[in-house]
Amino acid sequence: MRDGHPREVLQAVIHLRQISKNYGEKQVLRNITHSFAAGSATAFVGHNGCGKSTLLKVLAGLVAPTRGEVRHDRRLVIHYVPERFPATHLTAKQYLTHMGMIDGLPQDRLAEEIRKLAGEFHMEEHLRSKMTTLSKGTLQKVGVIQALLVTPDVLLLDEPLSGQDAEAQRVFTEKVNELRGRGVTLFMSCHEPELVAAVTEKSYTIEGGQLLPCREPARETYRILLCWEGESGARQQAQALLAETAGGKIQPYGNGYQIILPREECDRCLGMLLAQGWRLRGLHRV
Repeated sequence: MRDGHPREVLQAVIHLRQISKNYGEKQVLRNITHSFAAGSATAFVGHNGCGKSTLLKVLAGLVAPTRGEVRHDRRLVIHYVPERFPATHLTAKQYLTHMGMIDGLPQDRLAEEIRKLAGEFHMEEHLRSKMTTLSKGTLQKVGVIQALLVTPDVLLLDEPLSGQDAEAQRVFTEKVNELRGRGVTLFMSCHEPELVAAVTEKSYTIEGGQLLPCREPARETYRILLCWEGESGARQQAQALLAETAGGKIQPYGNGYQIILPREECDRCLGMLLAQGWRLRGLHRV
């Protein structure tokens, strides 16, 4: 279910048709045919060099396939955050300002968005630094902030938490789940299983150039979407209960929250949460 209603059939928005990609004599992708639904969240996992980054770049339109076709059902705003963000001699603020203007943001709103996101990612002191002087992790933060300035239709993330501290990881997870709650289609190359579980619905690996679904985990788990409907003064206490109940695995999701629980814990924990003033918006297996 989604938002308390039966899960709707989502329209496919990106179609891969017989996609192959060769680098010289090496074939990285081989005859991949697949469609991805609007609003879906997909992770590509696997060893380095298996083709995850190449597939992301093909989806983003940054790399042309050797054979095959990438088709969109409509014109899409696509934002791509690479693992290794290219440094320039611009300051971080100058870069973000230029990119925001390209996306059509008014200057007053753009300045406010940069200020707000820089604060959330603890980047204020780096805004006036030239990007050539920034570390890999800080450059990645710049790339993520740029991608979040305007809500895209599709967001592609290549190893987004590589080199990030725990606080940046927490903020990143919250922001991505907020975007998912607004219907953004997400693709992510990732090595961290916790991040895959927190922000994606399906995961695939690439073997022999083929896109293959990952095995379902033996332990059945559920993603539970909740919103708060109790008295405002008790919300902080209820949030603490929710975090405690979920073993600390709570993330904002749209205008509510999501937790992930094993099947055997759902009945007990849901009863506790609903009694505290939370309302169930959706429950589905992951």
